Amino acid sequence: MIDRRLRPVFGLGVFFLLAGVLAFVFRPTAVVAPEVESVHYHAGFQIYVDDVLQDFSAMEYMELAPCDVGSNKTDDEKDETLDLHNGVGDVVHVHRAGTTWKNLVEYLQTHQQFAPENLSEKGIYGYVNGKKINDIREYPIAAYDSVVLIIGYELGDVQDKLNKAVTVNAIKKAENQKENCGS
Repeated sequence: MIDRRLRPVFGLGVFFLLAGVLAFVFRPTAVVAPEVESVHYHAGFQIYVDDVLQDFSAMEYMELAPCDVGSNKTDDEKDETLDLHNGVGDVVHVHRAGTTWKNLVEYLQTHQQFAPENLSEKGIYGYVNGKKINDIREYPIAAYDSVVLIIGYELGDVQDKLNKAVTVNAIKKAENQKENCGS
């Protein structure tokens, strides 16, 4: 039996031992951000704003790496998720798994030339390989997909737009070009 005078000391020892065990078992663990998978594939796209097909073939939209001579972005500003190359303004190069069509629109919006007014107030309609997608912004970009985005409430002849969508052959032709300085 434990001496009556030592019981409080023994009780405190047991308390601290249990508290230490519980603190160890239920300790917070460091949250490690999942590593983003690096990929490289291509998809075709066309964007219509208020029934007008947009042209993204200008140098302002092109990623100029690997040459970096005259690049319009610093290394810190470069978008590593996706980009455009070689003056081909309707084929996106995807570099990270999980990239969505919203990422493409955001990439294009970093250029002053593409800034549709009141974008958040306009209807955004998306078709992937001819099939209507309800929330195209969150839809992942997949290899060889051909997407038609219609921004605005003037839809025009949707079937005609779908018939003119970027083909798999055009995507493959663009991906076979050497990525160089946007030329």
